[in-house]
Amino acid sequence: MKRLETIVPKEKSSWKYNILYSCPYVIVLGRTRISDYECVSVLPILNYRFNILLGKNNYRVVHNIPSDFPYKDLLINACRFFTGESKCINDLCDVFLYTYYYGGYIIFIKINNKLHPLNIEVVNSERLAFYFKPSDKTSIPEYSYDFLSLLGVALRLGDVDLVENLCKEPNCTYSSDSILLRTLNGELIITKKKHTKHVEDYYFIVPDNNPVRNVVKVE
Repeated sequence: MKRLETIVPKEKSSWKYNILYSCPYVIVLGRTRISDYECVSVLPILNYRFNILLGKNNYRVVHNIPSDFPYKDLLINACRFFTGESKCINDLCDVFLYTYYYGGYIIFIKINNKLHPLNIEVVNSERLAFYFKPSDKTSIPEYSYDFLSLLGVALRLGDVDLVENLCKEPNCTYSSDSILLRTLNGELIITKKKHTKHVEDYYFIVPDNNPVRNVVKVE
């Protein structure tokens, strides 16, 4: 299947499609271990997405991802898996792909080279605000399982103060009513909801509590 140019939507297009897959941008927060098993935690983002539109003999990628967000090509490749036109070629792509099946804050555990959800939490965006500053790291930061697990509860309840005692440098910094996490994708600030949606040099983001969206044209 031929790929047309990737575009950021600015103007209306007459190009027609039959199937749409809408996949969120994914932040890989950190990794840890339970006994001999590797674990990784992720957070999909609602307001920055890749949309793959399938026509009869071609497809188009439409997205609103800023140019400085890392891992765009790998995320597009993971999203294309649902079209049957792509396969994941490394572990990070697998993490993105499995995230698309669930949504919310997730900790995956790797058993027999396959990822399984260990914790899934619905994120409380009514009580918390999220800000993201992208950068391209070479490895996933390490956290304790206690921290990543309690972070999920904090995100569900909307109370970041729960992780104050487990938030340790260099990957986590706690201040009054907020935490800063160093992630694979960049820095993530999670704070109790304020009136403003702007933090200088950071993007305002909203976690996605749903799996990949799929729209099919019915004639």
